Amino acid sequence: TSDASVSSSVAVPNDSVIHSGKTLDPDSMETNSAWKDAIYTLQLELVEAGVSEKYSVGFAAFLYSAYINHIPVLLAGPNGESIAEAFSAALFGRTAAIIDCSGLYFANFEKDISESEDEVFIIKNALRNEWITHIPEIQSFTKSFFIVHPFTEDLLIEPQSLFSYVLPVFTELFVNAVPSMKYVGARRTDNFSEYQREKT
Repeated sequence: TSDASVSSSVAVPNDSVIHSGKTLDPDSMETNSAWKDAIYTLQLELVEAGVSEKYSVGFAAFLYSAYINHIPVLLAGPNGESIAEAFSAALFGRTAAIIDCSGLYFANFEKDISESEDEVFIIKNALRNEWITHIPEIQSFTKSFFIVHPFTEDLLIEPQSLFSYVLPVFTELFVNAVPSMKYVGARRTDNFSEYQREKT
């Protein structure tokens, strides 16, 4: 066999994976019957994620607005993953799915997301070369995406057009505590009243 045929048969390791979330204890969940209830529940869960009570109301409304408008959020700084988990717990009663972009982009990415029962996804390591060009694609989904990155300074070297596709949030402006992660979660009633946007 030639050297070319040998090298083409070598498997390339791929550490990029999707881990599904888990449903929280249904017996202890809150019940949301309207979007205002959901924002209030989210406010409480954000405090458990380490967000200052002073900013929890406005931040909850901001995140809910991003959800309504299907805009991915980039959480740069401390507690990003905890904030995304709080959001998932408050709106859907389960932890968020994790997309780890540590390896190469995999072809089934969009199919796996579409078929997943998860509604909220935390994307880790999305700024890697293999993945950053695929960030615009997540806007085609109706699910919620939180890109988490621990260092705000790193955003200075990323392309400015990145912010045409995601809402950047510097979490250090809102966070004042280590997250407790004691999320209660909430379920929606069958007749849940969603926020209705005015027609432009």
